[in-house]
Amino acid sequence: MARLFNYINDKEKAISCCYKALNIDEFSIPTYYILADIAKKNKLPEAKKILKKIIYLEPRSVAAYLKLSYVYQAENDTNRAHKMQEVALSILKQLPAGMEIPELDYLTVTQLMLQLETNLETNN
Repeated sequence: MARLFNYINDKEKAISCCYKALNIDEFSIPTYYILADIAKKNKLPEAKKILKKIIYLEPRSVAAYLKLSYVYQAENDTNRAHKMQEVALSILKQLPAGMEIPELDYLTVTQLMLQLETNLETNN
């Protein structure tokens, strides 16, 4: 339900559904992703906190590292953004090439690696 409310831009209902879901399962990674996506639009510190929690719960979450890098970029902290992209790339190198990452619009490991390598080369 939270994903639907987020999709139709009813953020208050989406957030309410997320917290209800977290009361049932406090380790629900997809729920934290929805909250982070809502927060990144106007509450960067909250988005950063949520993404760090996802990384704590799921340390090999490529999506969380990449989304956190976007938050750091929005804060003009290019060093940290770069570091998060490097961590994501190192995790991707350990995954099967054709594997899709659902939290990143089902891009494959290969597609993400190409994007990250290009981005990291451009920013060096």
